[in-house]
Amino acid sequence: MSEEYWQRALREYPNEMPTKYGMHLYEKERYKDAMKVLQEQINRCPHDLMAKIAFAKIIVQWDRFDEAKSLLTQVLKQVPNHPLA
Repeated sequence: MSEEYWQRALREYPNEMPTKYGMHLYEKERYKDAMKVLQEQINRCPHDLMAKIAFAKIIVQWDRFDEAKSLLTQVLKQVPNHPLA
């Protein structure tokens, strides 16, 4: 999908699309951009479990294990036995 598509989607669906966009950036190996988008989404929508899971997946690559564990613990508090946490 083009960058234009993502920018339009982010404007139209500001609460839902940032997580998907962050995961898209991750898949494109744009890790720093993905981290920025996902961190902003977590700050804006702290209930977004997928943003937390995706962010944790990225930061583990930089040995930020404690922070990743904290995020995944938050997910499990909200949804015990979450298959991705």
